[in-house]
Amino acid sequence: MKHLSIILALFIFSATAAQAQAPSAMNYQGIARDASGSLLQNTELSLRISILQGGAEGENVYSEVHQVVTDRAGQFSLRLGDGLASGSSFDMIDWHRDHHWLRVEMDETGGTDFALLGTSQLLTVPYAMYAVQAGSLAPSDFNAAPSGSPSAVWHRVGNRGTNPSQDFVGTTDNVDLVFRTNDVERVRFTASGDVGIGTSSPAAKLDVNGDVHIATDLDVDNDAEIGNDLDVGNDASIGMDLDVGKNTTIGGNAHIKGDAMIDGALDVSGKSTFGLFEVSAAGDLTFDPSADDGLNHVALFGNTNGNDADGIGIKISNGATDENNNFVTFYSGTANSAKITGRIEGYKYVPLKANAQFWSDNLKPAIEYWKLIGFNPSAGLSFKPDYFGLSLGSWPSISVSKTFSVSISGGSWPQPQWPTINPLSIADPKNWFNPNVSELINKFEPLVCLAFENDWKSLLQMDVASLATFAARMELEAKCKDGGVTYGSKGADYAEWLPKSDVTDKFMFGQIVGVKDGKISLTTDGADQVMSISMAPVVIGNIPPVSEEGNYEKVAFIGQVPVMVKGHVDAGDYIVASGLNDGFGFGVKPEELTIEHLPRILGRALAASANDNADMVNTLIGVKTNEWVQIFRSQEKRITRLESQVLEHSRTVAASQDDRMQSLEAENRALREEMRAIRTALGLPKNGATPRQAKYVDNR
Repeated sequence: MKHLSIILALFIFSATAAQAQAPSAMNYQGIARDASGSLLQNTELSLRISILQGGAEGENVYSEVHQVVTDRAGQFSLRLGDGLASGSSFDMIDWHRDHHWLRVEMDETGGTDFALLGTSQLLTVPYAMYAVQAGSLAPSDFNAAPSGSPSAVWHRVGNRGTNPSQDFVGTTDNVDLVFRTNDVERVRFTASGDVGIGTSSPAAKLDVNGDVHIATDLDVDNDAEIGNDLDVGNDASIGMDLDVGKNTTIGGNAHIKGDAMIDGALDVSGKSTFGLFEVSAAGDLTFDPSADDGLNHVALFGNTNGNDADGIGIKISNGATDENNNFVTFYSGTANSAKITGRIEGYKYVPLKANAQFWSDNLKPAIEYWKLIGFNPSAGLSFKPDYFGLSLGSWPSISVSKTFSVSISGGSWPQPQWPTINPLSIADPKNWFNPNVSELINKFEPLVCLAFENDWKSLLQMDVASLATFAARMELEAKCKDGGVTYGSKGADYAEWLPKSDVTDKFMFGQIVGVKDGKISLTTDGADQVMSISMAPVVIGNIPPVSEEGNYEKVAFIGQVPVMVKGHVDAGDYIVASGLNDGFGFGVKPEELTIEHLPRILGRALAASANDNADMVNTLIGVKTNEWVQIFRSQEKRITRLESQVLEHSRTVAASQDDRMQSLEAENRALREEMRAIRTALGLPKNGATPRQAKYVDNR
């Protein structure tokens, strides 16, 4: 086989000291000869060049293949590092780590059947590559350099055996240190110690012109001023103040151990958990409807404090809330067109705006306050024993404001005028009676409130000796009842869910139903109660489990309810179930009400219907309608009418009997007169006389 004569003629580097760049390849030249020593002229050859570490049989750290063509002198040239490499790359060779050998193999046919030609150690020239890697960090003018030595150990694949006091990257003169990529300045360390990233003139210890991504904790021990967005992907621990001039986006949790004071809007778009959440300033608290709590709510308030946990507390800083203070207001519609659908407002015992003028113009002048407590001060005291005189004291003067606030001036007891020597002078009760209403209210308010709360009002004695005036009692009662709340809604009835007698029944609001054994159906005959299906309850009770709602229906208990009726109905009519078990009712005039109607009465119509067919009529249900009074009143009228008829008949009979007796007596008198005349004509004696003897003459 032919062989190759290897001539290491030149190693020409692709970099010079002026360029200050590490070479990526080495120039290699050689002359090819065959086995007889003849030159291989103008021949295509295949060469495999390998770098071995540690010896001629050491570890192969790099290998590449070249295709070359010799010239007329048998010479060829190649760039070691630019061939077809297999395995690691040329620039990953660790030249300073150990000694290296060059192994050459050839296939003179240009194929891949390589034959070893020889292995030789690389000496001084290749190590210039290692020197370039670190030596380029030193200035070219070594005599002008300040104290310090250029490093000879830094390598871009890592270093070992370094001495931090001597081996470092940086400058020892008063100039900046710049790092570049793609020939663009990326990082600058100024001579004064400032670091600029993306800027050539940093104005702080760290000046970054661009986004910063911190994958783990950021610990700021002092103020942090952020002029734009702050995106924190993990925990951020801030030991002192954090001043954010613009928007802040926190991708994870934000744990604030102290108070959080927010002067502007707080926009929470996700699920939030609060220990104590207090909104003290006037303004809107709006929840994002797209937030999902699993229950289709825009806000869910939960308290995990255990058995003594409370829900939401609403506080209005007003000592006497009234109808002008809404604790809760319910709206429907968008922000610009929202309408109030309900509210929970404050309650005041005396609505001053509505009644102040009426009180001032009508009630106050007509009240004689001392009559309220059962005394007549104008009569004075008349008890004057002989052995001493009595100077009548003064009665307290009472004034009551529009708000029932009581003002009483001090009164005094009658003062006895004792003789000069008076053994009882030590018992002078002067100034005993000087009542102070404010003091009385403070002392007796708990007692009065307790009495009203437990319906013990009859036990309170409000005479002159205990509370001095009935007006004070009025003010105390007002204080007890003030401060409640009123529920306002567009709904008009109180309803409860009641179970269906047949769970397959379908009901419509306004239908009249019967309640039998606690269950509802359209059957009203024999029902325990007659009720109606609610349309818009303001309050609803006895809510069943969601899975069982189909077995129940909302039934109105009290209030105004639209009711299905047939036929003409006037306002004030009694609405009575039809008796056909069809869910309809009809109107009955109060004067036409009978006992037969009573079991089927639902309520009284608040509106009229002139429709002779089916219609809906607003009906008042669940309140006292006095139907029994109507029945009794009708019965009373009927009884009175019958009594009048009986009396008239009795009078007629009596008058008839009297006339008959008079007629008989007249007839009797006429008969007696006639008999008397006959007696006289016959010569007979009058009544009571002895009859004369008459001779009987028989003319036969």
